[in-house]
Amino acid sequence: MVETVAALFIIGIGLVAVIALLLRANTSVGVGKDRNVALTVADSYLEDIRARPYDDITLTSPPTPSTDQNHPNSSVTGTTYRYDPSKPPEPLVLNPARTTGLSPGPLSFPPGPIKGEVYRYVTCVDDAATPDVQDYKRVTVVARWMGGPPAPSKQVKITSVVVPAEAQTPC
Repeated sequence: MVETVAALFIIGIGLVAVIALLLRANTSVGVGKDRNVALTVADSYLEDIRARPYDDITLTSPPTPSTDQNHPNSSVTGTTYRYDPSKPPEPLVLNPARTTGLSPGPLSFPPGPIKGEVYRYVTCVDDAATPDVQDYKRVTVVARWMGGPPAPSKQVKITSVVVPAEAQTPC
């Protein structure tokens, strides 16, 4: 009888551990799915921007800075944006008169499995290290999602550079 109770106790502890592991794995899969959807949305916005004429890759207004360190706009200071915390901030490419320019956001995710916001940043990169290379634009898209399983960071950021054709003004 004692052996049976001890065996059931050990099996019970094992089952609790297995159930806890399965619940954690399920949460991780949910976060991975949400991250994948957000990455697809961000990539779609980035490809749309890259398909535009070079002169249309500009912001119509500066993004509103945020003091919340988890908010994408926390990297905005005045008219600069820091796409990488280890690098100096870069000036935003702003042209309010350009009706074909980009709104910095937030823009809503398209209808789908999760809700979220998209933020867009266009900066001018002065490549001073190589003076023979002309300046270019850096486009950064941040997709931030809401809801779903808890995650350390509920946003993805992708960046691409856009180089002007020779006859165009660099920034």
